[in-house]
Amino acid sequence: MDLSESPIFFIGIARSASVSDSGLLQCCENDVLSNFYPCELDIFGIKHKSAEHAFQYIKAVRCGDRDSANSIKDADDALSALQLGTKVKSNDQWESTKGTVMEETLENKCVQVPVFRDKLCTSKQSTTFVEATYNNEWGSGLNRDGTCNNKPDHWLGKNKLGVLMKKILKKNRKRKLSDSVKTDRKQKQNEEQTGQRSIVHTLQQLRAMSDSDVSGCNPDSDSSGDER
Repeated sequence: MDLSESPIFFIGIARSASVSDSGLLQCCENDVLSNFYPCELDIFGIKHKSAEHAFQYIKAVRCGDRDSANSIKDADDALSALQLGTKVKSNDQWESTKGTVMEETLENKCVQVPVFRDKLCTSKQSTTFVEATYNNEWGSGLNRDGTCNNKPDHWLGKNKLGVLMKKILKKNRKRKLSDSVKTDRKQKQNEEQTGQRSIVHTLQQLRAMSDSDVSGCNPDSDSSGDER
């Protein structure tokens, strides 16, 4: 796999990451792209301590487990929120909507957390984002070495989190391009309006001078009437 052409960015995984006793891979919460990164997110009026808190909270609410939802919201860190969320019994509604919930959570993070948006948007367009965990849904389904040594088509996992990161990156760049075009268009309109005002002013001056020539007097002179 040629990483120079398609660089891989590992989401929130420290180089020394290891699997904990519970089977969860310890994410690097210092990486702003990680869902474990501590940040305040306000989603539907509820303040969360990280994207992971928000995602697991919404899962608990939609699955009708209010007690777990409150525990997740108050969890000290993202790993604790994840552990609480995995205990919530899922339902069909959640399974069919969790992808959209994750996307909306990341979009909110992109808007509300500037450092996340900046790091995401300064990545190369060819970058493949991946969470190198044994999670077959959100990650590559492989460890770091296995992820690097196999093409994405051969990863065991679907890497849904990485795919969503890429999608949000493209949407944000498209939005920035659209805003830039709008700004340029507005600036051009302002310049045209300024030019039109200048032309009107010049025409008014020329008319005044023409009227003065016809009357044979200077309309700005107080003594013109006496001289005649």
